[in-house]
Formats: sequence, C-alpha cells, structure tokens
Amino acid sequence: MSLSTFVAATIFVAPVHADEGIDVITVTSKKSQQDDIELVYDIPSQVDLARWLKSVVGAEVNANGPITGIAQYRGLFGDRVAVAVDSQPVIGAGPNAMDSPLSYSSPLITESLEVYRGIAPVSAAIDTLGGAVKINLVKAELSNADEWVTGGEIQTGYSSNESGRTLGAILRAASRSHALMAFGDYQAGDDASAGDGSDIIATEYDKKIFGLSYQLGLERGSITVNYSYHDTQDSGTPALPMDIDFIDTDRFSISSNVEFDRWILESSIGYTDAKHTMDNFSMRLNSVAAAFRRNDAAAETVDFSISLETGNWLFGIDGYDASHDAVITNPNNPMFRVVNFNEVEDRRLGFFAEWNKQTNNSEIHTGVRFKKIRADSGLVSHHMAMMNPNIGDLVQRFNNADRSVSDTGIDLVAQLKRGMGTHYKFIAGTAYKTRAASYQERYLWFPLQATGGLADGKTYIGNINLNQEKSLQAELGLDYSSARFFFSPRMFYQRIDDYIQGTPVIDPVTIMVGMMMGDPTPLEFSNVDAHLYGLDMRWHFRLSDNFRLKGTLAYVRGKRRDIKDNLYRIAPLNADIAFQHTGTHWNSALVWRVYNKQDNVSATNNEAATAGYGVLGLTTNYSPTETLTIQAGVENLLDRHFLDHLSGYSRVANSDIPLGTRIPGTGRSFWVSANFQF
Repeated sequence: MSLSTFVAATIFVAPVHADEGIDVITVTSKKSQQDDIELVYDIPSQVDLARWLKSVVGAEVNANGPITGIAQYRGLFGDRVAVAVDSQPVIGAGPNAMDSPLSYSSPLITESLEVYRGIAPVSAAIDTLGGAVKINLVKAELSNADEWVTGGEIQTGYSSNESGRTLGAILRAASRSHALMAFGDYQAGDDASAGDGSDIIATEYDKKIFGLSYQLGLERGSITVNYSYHDTQDSGTPALPMDIDFIDTDRFSISSNVEFDRWILESSIGYTDAKHTMDNFSMRLNSVAAAFRRNDAAAETVDFSISLETGNWLFGIDGYDASHDAVITNPNNPMFRVVNFNEVEDRRLGFFAEWNKQTNNSEIHTGVRFKKIRADSGLVSHHMAMMNPNIGDLVQRFNNADRSVSDTGIDLVAQLKRGMGTHYKFIAGTAYKTRAASYQERYLWFPLQATGGLADGKTYIGNINLNQEKSLQAELGLDYSSARFFFSPRMFYQRIDDYIQGTPVIDPVTIMVGMMMGDPTPLEFSNVDAHLYGLDMRWHFRLSDNFRLKGTLAYVRGKRRDIKDNLYRIAPLNADIAFQHTGTHWNSALVWRVYNKQDNVSATNNEAATAGYGVLGLTTNYSPTETLTIQAGVENLLDRHFLDHLSGYSRVANSDIPLGTRIPGTGRSFWVSANFQF
C-alpha cells in the first residue's frame, strides 16, 4: 500500500509479553533499547494508524478509505473491538464510521499501539467481546533535572503512488515538576492508483492534528492535561456512499496517577466534541441535482475511569455518555430534510474487579465486570412523511415506539499460563462476554446505509428491541522459546448467541421504502446465532546476530448457526514471512505477504468472493547519528494488481473501478521519510 505517513524511527513490535496471564502485542514507531523488541518489517505506510494492525497476528483492517480503517480481530470488527486513546474510549461522530476510532491518532503522536492477544481482560474496556486495542499517545513527561530541558523532533516524508506528503513536529520542555509538549501533524495525498494503472477515485486525503500536553509532578504521582484538535478536509471513502467534507473534533482529558504504600490510584475524565459533514457530490461525479445528499452529524462524549490497584487485586469503575445527531439534506432542495438520528443517547457504565497471581511457573488471571447500558432517542422526521404514506408510517412507528432501552451485562474471564520445563509454556483461557447494540443497530429507523462502516452496499433498518450479544470464548495455546527459535500458536473458538446481523426485511412498508431508496431487498438488524473459530501463530528464527527470519499465520472462519451462511467481511487465510537484517546503523527487511482466496462469503450480504494474491515489500533505514534516521522502501515491489477482501466495493461513478466491484489495492509505491531529533 502507499506510504502517506512518516515514521519517527524504524517500526518495532514487542513480542507477546506476560502481565499475570495477559498477552499483549505492542507496536511502536519509537526507538527502543529493550532486548525483547523486534524489528517490524511492514512499515505502516498509510496515513491511517489502523495499518499498524497489519503487524499484529490475528488482526486486520476493514479499509473504507485512506483514513477510515476499522479494526478487525479474529473475524470481529466495528464496535465489537474496543479502541481507546490512552484511557478515553473513542466515540466517533460519523454514523458510518468515517471518523473511525483509529483515525484519531497518527504515527507522529503515537507512542505505541497495544493489542490484547486473544481474550481481552475486563479492565481493557466496557465492551471487549471482539478484543481491545489501546493507543498510547506521546505526552508531556517530567525530567530528572531541576532546570528546564528542551527538545523535540521533526518528521517529513513522501510516497510516490498518491504523491503523499507529511510534515510534523513535536516540541518539549520539562523540569522535575512541570512538563510541556506541543505538536502539529499534517498529512495529505492525491488519488492512488492500482497495480494495473487504474485510478482509484476518492482516495485523496487531507488531515491535520494539533495538540498540547501538560504534566504536573506530585510528591507521589502526577497529573496530566491533554488537548488535541483534529481537522480533516476533503477525504475520500470510496467504499461508502459519501465522502468526508470535514471532521472537526476537540478532545480533552485530565488524568492522574497517585502511588501510596500499598495501592495505586489512577483516574481520568475526558470530553470529546465532534462535528462531521459528508456528501456525495464534492469528490465524486453526481450529475443528478435531485440526488445530491449532505449529512451533517455531531457527537459529544463525556467519559471517566477510576481504578485502584493493591496487591493482586485491581478494582475499577468506568463509563461514558455519548449523544448523536445526524440530518440529511440536499443543497439543491431547501425542502429536503431527513432527521436520521436525533438526540440519541448511549450511556454505558461498568464496574470491574481482577485478581492476578504469579508463582514460579504459573500465571493466573481472573476478572469480572458488571455493566449497565441505557439508550434513548428523540423524535425523527422526513420531509416526505405527509406525501408518502409508507414513509409517514415509518416515522409514526418510530416516534410512537418506546425508544428507551436498558440492558444489564456481565463479563467473566479466566486465563492460565503454566510453564512446562525450560522452553515450553501452556496457555488456556475462557470467557463469557456481552455486548449491547450500537445506536445505529438500534435507532436507524429509515432504510439507509448508516451502518457503522459495514460497506456492503445494502440499506438497513434498526431494531430498538435487540437483545445483547452473548459470547462464550475459549483459547488454547503453546509457546516455545529458545535462544534462536520462538513459536507461538493459538487455537480459539467463540460461540455468539443473539449475534447482531442484517437479515432480510419482511415488513412490506419497509420493503417499499427500500425500493424507493434503490434496494429492493433491505436488511434489518436482527439477533441470530453465530460462531467463529480458527488458529493464529507467530514465529521467528535467529540465523545469526544480524539476520533472522520471522512470520505469522492467521486463519478464522465465521459462520451462522441458525442458517447455512457465512459471516460477512472475514479475512481469508493469510501468512507472511520476512528476511531481516539489523545492524548498528542499517536495518532492512524483505517481506512477502500472501492471502488465500476467500470464497466463504455471506450470501445475506451479497458478498463477492476474492482470489488469492501475494505482495512483496522492501524497507530499509539508516541512522548515521543518534538524532537522525532516514527511511526508504518500496511497497508492492512487483506492482501486483490485487483485490483485498476487506477493502469494500466501489461506490464512485467517475472511477476506473466499476461501480459495485471490489476496490483494488494500490500499486507500487516508492517512499522516503526522515526524522530529526533535537
């Protein structure tokens, strides 16, 4: 894929490390002196931080656009995978996840990205049925000096395929008691091209992030205040029916960490104000004035968390209150107005406790979380309600319904890691997890494609009375490690009752309105039964002090249990192998990533099968001094034309990619970046 970010240093990934039975994979672009850090061969080469997930075994990305990557882990994606920035849950403004959670950061301001391998602990987030991802941002940090110490870094980069350019800087000043940091990050690119030379229209992007951070040192801890402003302009999402006009988001948080003799108290409170406008005429051809659509969306979120750690115990309470609004208009018709979401409230509160125990050869982790979910919606409207009885019926049904919902959920986790001799470790885990419906799944009252980024081209209608998803999970694994060889396979199974998925609408009124919207077979979010199972593994082999081979393999199968069908948008069997060289000043890697065909597709979602493919990449970096790093590389070295199964279908009329066909991956791209620290 194309490079449209720059990287501070060579990208690293930490091998899975233990934290009382919890496995975590950490990806970072910052230099590390730790012995357990490995070079990652796959440079995160898109502006979207979601690309970093490509370095994590079992993780993938549903890419609806260059800055709209949605995290997928072991076949589950969207709201099922919790994403937090530091301690803040990320709740976007866009009803179609154009401002997906991982878009609220960038490589410059990201210290590390952490993915819990397998079953996530209950402390990771309120809803972790599909796993959890945590982004740790760079922030102001105290120094050990009594006087102020200043410094910073500047980064820039360019990639050839989409003329991607990046420029950013971080400025720091710190003493023993106070620390300040300011940053600015600019990323922009034009339309990308595929391996066969086709232009992929609506893949340009323009994104800026600015922020400030302040830390106050306390006698036994610290208080940190963070603010960031996110400004996205004219960025394409070709797999969705609209593109980004703008996203303006202010994020604010205050966090504290206080250590006492026998316990550690951490707390945070955050606020996010996001405004988002999208349309279907600014970046793609639309010659029918009556078909122009503009969607103005907004969301506000207040979140908090408090945790207390003492001995083997961790206790906590966390939650958020999010509100959502979205109104669809036509700039050519002042009478056109559809209130899609109005004063939607999504409130979630959780209480959790974890117990961890570590002995000479065993690590035990257990956890329980209780959660309370409340949701509600205001009244909706449609400009054609008086003229079209079917639309009027849908408006009245929704407005007359009891829209207030309350759910109570519980999560349980138990994990064991036990050493067996010098080189082997046995891993076992089981969990019971729940997830309440998203606001789109519940309150989408009119057949539309505002589905949280599903990007299947279908129109959906919500269901206020959806049951919670209930999942039973199990995992078995084995780690082998020696001086030269590491091997870590995991087998997993997940049975989900009341899985939320679109099913064919049977209501004739909704079908009539769906036909008017261009979809004669709309879907309704419903509770079905499903299960997922598979295997993933990591390995590396040290050939010498400077050379090694490493790789991953991942397979997941997702199926309905109530009917004979497959789950939608599941990554195919894939593997990669890399040949790496690490030296004092030079580091290089040649990697081959292969994907099998995917013909286990969802008939319900009209999902198309894809063929297998392989892509070769080369990357190298040179650090002549401690303060300067220069990187260069080639992605898709052989200029292969391929179709990524998770890329979605083209919705753009004026593109070389036919409407309704799979969006191809980008062709060969030469890139270069530089980082200077001072």
